[in-house]
Amino acid sequence: MQDAMLNDSTKFVEVYADGIIRKWSDYFVLHKKVKCETIKEDHMISNGQAVTIETETYIGDYKLEWLFNDSTKNIVGFYPFFSASLTPLIWKYLDKEEFGKFTIDNGDLEWNDYDLCFPIGDL
Repeated sequence: MQDAMLNDSTKFVEVYADGIIRKWSDYFVLHKKVKCETIKEDHMISNGQAVTIETETYIGDYKLEWLFNDSTKNIVGFYPFFSASLTPLIWKYLDKEEFGKFTIDNGDLEWNDYDLCFPIGDL
């Protein structure tokens, strides 16, 4: 029983780590209000299920579009994140040439050998 709970907790953190860190930073560092979210079980990756990216498209203006193997589509605009970052290492991705060097590696969106990374669960 404890092993199953630990596995579920580990999966939860793997899927939602970036969001947890982002909200923690927004609240405790930037003193912003954050909204509580209800996380539905169907948003978790269940045993044996592998979410993969079928197609990726750069649609301009720091926006990427993905089509996933479960037929969902998502468009993410990165400009607000990059421009509001307090970390100078992130600012270099405001250069469109640097931004365009992204790759998908094991389901993660990454730049420069994981200098910057977004897990598939956050996309």
